Amino acid sequence: MAEIFNYIENHDDSQFTLKELRNVLTGYVSDDKTIITRLQQKYLTDVIITTKVKDLTIIFFRDTQVNILSKDWYDNKKGDSEKERLRIVEAAAAIIREDIRSSVVETQSYSPPSKMLIKKNQEIAKSLLHFLQKIIMKNRKGKIANSKPKCTSISLAIMAALRERSFSSQLLLSLSVFLYDMDLKD
Repeated sequence: MAEIFNYIENHDDSQFTLKELRNVLTGYVSDDKTIITRLQQKYLTDVIITTKVKDLTIIFFRDTQVNILSKDWYDNKKGDSEKERLRIVEAAAAIIREDIRSSVVETQSYSPPSKMLIKKNQEIAKSLLHFLQKIIMKNRKGKIANSKPKCTSISLAIMAALRERSFSSQLLLSLSVFLYDMDLKD
């Protein structure tokens, strides 16, 4: 188990599959239940374990938003207002990144394309969507409804870039299927 703990703590990623962690072990390989129990004992509330399918268990380690903001926040205040603004943006980015990585998204089954727009924002982290709406729709005159799809598509692109292995946008996938079907009809 020390090999797994070492791998986790010296790895840049905060999301792993159980299979990936099992492959780190040399010699005796513990069963899945033992690995999960030991992870929960060691990391307590800093670990989220989600089983999507029988063979796919995702382990996510989080640095809670409270820790992100409190870590040396007040100790590292910058005297320069520009540096302080950048520091605030970095803290916001860390919070949003953590929300994106901690969200659980179903990737094994999708609703049919005819129903994909009903809950198109349900898989987007609320903090990311809120952040983009504040940027894009702030003081917007005219039709706000035209800006909402922009926020959604930018959010999905950011989530796909951040979670390459474990996120596939239902909206983008449905659009691809629709365009493919249209191409077959021509």
